[in-house]
Amino acid sequence: MTSSAYPNTLVTDFDGTLTRTDFFQAVLERLVDDNLSIWNRYCQGSITHFEALAGYYRQIRIQQSKLLEMVNELGFPKNFANLVNGLRKNKWDVVIASAGCEWYIRYLVNLSDINPSPIVHANGGTYSDDAGLVMELPRHSPHFHPEIGISKASVVKAHMGLNRSVAFAGDGPTDLEPALLVDPKLRFAKGALARLLSDKEEEFIPFYDWDEIPNHLPEMDSN
Repeated sequence: MTSSAYPNTLVTDFDGTLTRTDFFQAVLERLVDDNLSIWNRYCQGSITHFEALAGYYRQIRIQQSKLLEMVNELGFPKNFANLVNGLRKNKWDVVIASAGCEWYIRYLVNLSDINPSPIVHANGGTYSDDAGLVMELPRHSPHFHPEIGISKASVVKAHMGLNRSVAFAGDGPTDLEPALLVDPKLRFAKGALARLLSDKEEEFIPFYDWDEIPNHLPEMDSN
């Protein structure tokens, strides 16, 4: 999905990119205790990335209000609305692409009260105190990926076209493929993604907080 009003698009990962803290890491550290047994099964190839995350999220057993308190502590930009509106004035839109769950992503995005709200491509999910966070594969998404839920590379490709610029920001291994699709001057990386790109001797713009990224984009050709 593209918009003639915003000819350029910043596709951004969410956990650890838009937020300082990854929701998955917060869940591991604060809410579940399984000694990484599920994650080790993923590393051994016996389950998918999606199944690993979903397995942990189903173990959460706290009141929804308490879980949302933790979500509020992930370090989502307090000035996100101003940042997005500023980008839009410079003909850049923001699209979120995540292997995480839309349940907590949309909660934080909606708090920013942006109109129109940024498009979010992520795994579906619902939360209840009894069943935990039940994550669902987005099988009807045009960007469906059976192992991680959403193909960020597919999202990036969907926004590419004649006289269009696409930027990408990420922090993890699942961000490598989409990062390599964009111009290095529009490639923003931190964490594991930065290390992987460095190992490949690929150029990128390092960042620490997401709110650094918009400062670079208005300087690009917005056509």
